Amino acid sequence: MKKVGIILMLFLLIGCGKKELPKKIIESTPNSDSAVIEKTDLSETQMDGVKNVAASIEDIYKKDALSFHILGVREEINEMGHYLILNFEVFNDGGDAVEINGFSQFALIDKKEEEFGADLTAPCHTRLEGTLMSDNKLTGEIGFDIAGSNGDTFVVGIGEMFEYEKALTITLDDINYITEAVFDTGTVTSEYTVGIPVESKCFDVTLDKAEIRTDSDGDLYLACTMIITNNTVEAQNFMAGFCYDAFTAEGINLSTSHLDYTLPATIEAGETVTGDATFKLDERLTSFYLSVTPDLKSYNEKFIIVFDVE
Repeated sequence: MKKVGIILMLFLLIGCGKKELPKKIIESTPNSDSAVIEKTDLSETQMDGVKNVAASIEDIYKKDALSFHILGVREEINEMGHYLILNFEVFNDGGDAVEINGFSQFALIDKKEEEFGADLTAPCHTRLEGTLMSDNKLTGEIGFDIAGSNGDTFVVGIGEMFEYEKALTITLDDINYITEAVFDTGTVTSEYTVGIPVESKCFDVTLDKAEIRTDSDGDLYLACTMIITNNTVEAQNFMAGFCYDAFTAEGINLSTSHLDYTLPATIEAGETVTGDATFKLDERLTSFYLSVTPDLKSYNEKFIIVFDVE
């Protein structure tokens, strides 16, 4: 019950090149939970399932155009819970952009078939969520509170809207597991870039400029100066995480920063505002993109603004 308020709040607000791959790719099939596939190249499309099992942590799980690979497992225990945190990379080899939502698409399933959903309070470094472009990948973490389980083996369930297929097996012995990425990212392209507005009935959104700044401690952060116009007759909220997210070109969702963050969360009817949205950086990079949802009534309609910084 401790997380019900957070979950309710979420629902109210929501109105390639490849390197050498692990020895198996697991593909979801219409008539089975999953199937072990002996393959060497994700670009091959002819796949024959040979048995119904959840794959090992080292393998790749493929469902339709998406391929899932676990990069690491870690454990966090605090006053809120006992968390098992998985670091994923997800590759999209389809023709269309896809939304990745760790909260509704992933679960852990123990030996008693009890499901542990992705936990919004888990101390993830970078959450796995956002717009995944064609021929690109997203990388991020998903956390699960396993305090109610006495088991030491779990199956990662992957699916849509809290309906999961058994995909990859992990155990508590896998804590501190780390492996290299197997997917490279392509080039994110869009008709929208600096100075070209994304227009809608609700908001018009323009990226005016972007730059990398350094704070007093020498830490880097990305500052995006945005011009937002509210086209409606009522005040509207324009919030990070719901109306926009920032990503590196490699598909890492950047966390917002409080430094120099001047973009207001509420924009009055007919008002145009200019402000900075800022995001934390671990290293100096040059290529980024914003995923923008200019109208929350059309939440699945997202636009990509690509840009480079010096």
